[in-house]
Amino acid sequence: MVSLLPPAPQRTLLHDQWNRPYAPGPWRVGGAAFLGVLASYLLVAGFTLGMVGSGPVLPLVLAVLLLAAGLRLLRVGVWVSRAGVRSVALLRTTTVRWTDLVDVRVEDASVPLLGLPRRVRGQALVLVHRSGRRTITVLTDQGADFLRRADAFADAADVLCERAAAGLGHAP
Repeated sequence: MVSLLPPAPQRTLLHDQWNRPYAPGPWRVGGAAFLGVLASYLLVAGFTLGMVGSGPVLPLVLAVLLLAAGLRLLRVGVWVSRAGVRSVALLRTTTVRWTDLVDVRVEDASVPLLGLPRRVRGQALVLVHRSGRRTITVLTDQGADFLRRADAFADAADVLCERAAAGLGHAP
């Protein structure tokens, strides 16, 4: 049988897919949904003010900002590919190649509660660089993905450590 479809492109290291080996948690999804509801109220207010003739710009701009924050909140997490590991926070993204790392492990640390400024004792996925520097990622047992779900955190951390071992060239 002859296929009319073009052949699938071969993935290279530069065009590798990034994926998060765990689903967003209920706190993260709920927070993004709440921001979406607030944005919808602001959109209705902006259109209502526009119909009346008042300035609809401020509510519409705030609605767009809330929607962008909600979508970004859903992207927060630790992503892996054949190239390396990427830690995506709300306002910052850090990407580290596997060649720059020595180890990826779970350690006890002072971590933010639900990503807020308050810090509590918990566990976090830590990247150990060749230079000896340690980077605590956004994957913690007190974060929006795993709060009160210790088994899910352990499973996700195990998967990430196995992927790291494969990326670092160690046996899993």
